[in-house]
Amino acid sequence: MIRTRFIVVSLLTAGGLAFGFQTARKPDIVRNPPKPVRGELALDLAEDLNIGDEKDENSLFSDGSFSVDASGSIWVLDWRECRVQKFDANGKQVAVFGQNGQGPGDLEQPLRTCLDASGHYYVQNAGQGVISEFDPNGIFVRRYSPDRWAQRFGILADGGFIYETFTVDEETSTFHIRTADRDGRVRSNIADFPSPRMGSAKGRILAVSYYPKLQLSVRPDGAAVFGESGFYRFTVTDPRGAVVRTVEADIPAAPLTADLKEGIIRRTLDSQSRLPASAPSLTRDEIAGALSKLQANLPFFSRLLLDEKGYVFVERYREYDPQDDSRIYDLFDPTGTFICRLRSPYFITHFQDGKAYRRVRIGDEGYSKIQRLKIRNWDSIASK
Repeated sequence: MIRTRFIVVSLLTAGGLAFGFQTARKPDIVRNPPKPVRGELALDLAEDLNIGDEKDENSLFSDGSFSVDASGSIWVLDWRECRVQKFDANGKQVAVFGQNGQGPGDLEQPLRTCLDASGHYYVQNAGQGVISEFDPNGIFVRRYSPDRWAQRFGILADGGFIYETFTVDEETSTFHIRTADRDGRVRSNIADFPSPRMGSAKGRILAVSYYPKLQLSVRPDGAAVFGESGFYRFTVTDPRGAVVRTVEADIPAAPLTADLKEGIIRRTLDSQSRLPASAPSLTRDEIAGALSKLQANLPFFSRLLLDEKGYVFVERYREYDPQDDSRIYDLFDPTGTFICRLRSPYFITHFQDGKAYRRVRIGDEGYSKIQRLKIRNWDSIASK
């Protein structure tokens, strides 16, 4: 079994490396049993707001990302149009900005976004990793260039960045959670996740979704949660980037069975008929050899989400099924206690103020609308 080590590091002290980061207080380690305190519950969801009319294609969005700020305003990145639309909490459009280009305020290959506590919006350029900042009205402020490519990022309370990046040597890739100042200079390395290279054959990487991945989610105030999905473990940091606690749950891993591997082999062989004639063709043995690098267990989770109160939603890993969008979210309270397992009929991208947000796909052309759902039983779920 291939296992990835998780190393939390900090500033150098007189005695060497100390556990924790930017704090003299040793962070909490919270260990949970496999079953939640209150068992399993279903989210009672009611439609509260729709942005985008499925009868009017011009009001829909190409499948990009969207963010929700502290006031409930929704910022939607439309990557096809290279623009951002801001809607207030009632769904009224209040700003539109951005265009394709390389000048100040232009959005060339916009990819990832985030918000800060003051309502400023940040967009990452996929080509060079440059991050552009806009004020709450969509007016361009300035650009930033992190020292390395930022896979995911957020803004700390002091204006610095917290982000995920990686380094590569001949044998391994190491993923890092770091902080940097506004000029992109690294301030501290919070955690390292050494990981083996993915299995490949003739240049094709196979079964990407089955490898453990580092997940990072940052609130607008700078507080964050991160974890590597090969273990049931996540770490919470405060708005300054200091580690507050690491949370674990003694949940058994789901095995990567021979049937699942056989399914990957069959799908890979079947897909080769749809590849360009110039693409290398793989044999069953070559595919199986690449899959031998997979760890023995499936990932524990696909996403980590942190709401405004400090509740952590762990979206459990599941096999993709285009006919079934339901999800399971393990819910941890602000102390790190595993309080309940939530069943949702939908894939949720944000939880905030007792509401859930999701993107609803419309048709087969890659368009969607944004939907806000009221969690009608949230008070009973979150009550002590």
